[in-house]
Parts: sequence; C-alpha cells; structure tokens
Amino acid sequence: ARRLEARAHDGDAGHGGVCASRRRGRLMRERAEYRLQYPLLGQPRVRLWAEPDEFGGRVLDLSESGARVELEAVSPWQVDDRLRGRIWLAQGRVAEFRASVLRRQVRELALLFEPGSRIAIPVMFEEQRVVHARFPEWR
Repeated sequence: ARRLEARAHDGDAGHGGVCASRRRGRLMRERAEYRLQYPLLGQPRVRLWAEPDEFGGRVLDLSESGARVELEAVSPWQVDDRLRGRIWLAQGRVAEFRASVLRRQVRELALLFEPGSRIAIPVMFEEQRVVHARFPEWR
C-alpha cells in the first residue's frame, strides 16, 4: 500500500508491532502502526550519526515508531547499533530522533525510534496530507 494506513496486529509491540497471519495460504506480515511510503521525488532528507560516523540519505517510508532509510554510502552500522538522526519532513518540520538499527541491507537501514523520539500521529497525518497534495497521483 502506498498510502498511510492502519493495520491490525496481535499485540506484539516488542519490535515495532510486526506480526504474521495466514491469508489465502500465504504468510502475510502486518504492521501495527501507520506507515507512509514516499514517492521517489518526495522522499525527505535524513542525516544519521553515531560517533565518529555520519551519513546522509533519504527516507523511503516513515511510521510513528521508525523509518526505513537509504543512505548515500554503505555505513558501518549493524543491527542493534544506536544512532541519532534528523529528518526534514515534507511539511517543513525537522524531526530529531534517537533510534536503533533493526535491519540492515547494504545501504538501507530499518530504524526503530526510542520511545521519546516517536513521531506524533498528528504529525504523521499532516505529512500524509502534504505528500498527497504535492503528489496527487501517489495513492
């Protein structure tokens, strides 16, 4: 789904509320929170750092509790490493956060925000509104 949407989960909030269920004989993964996938031309900039390393990149998708980002170069960070970062949202806000690496694939990282760094749901809804206003065909 390319739009922000809520999906049910089984209460497993330990790792971003991701769970699995059976549908039509296939294992499907569902997310517990809203997630906004950005169009290529609308992806916000992100800056991540953990001494002594610092990398820039772009946000592929964003939820209240985390983000999937693609960095400009391969980073040394591994699963469970803790980082700080800043996202320049489409709505003009800058979201600062602390996060840990959940998953890593070459230049792509899945981040889990620390509890005090979560993106508020009204901010997520405003971000969706701005992205859809700029990219009406992106639904």
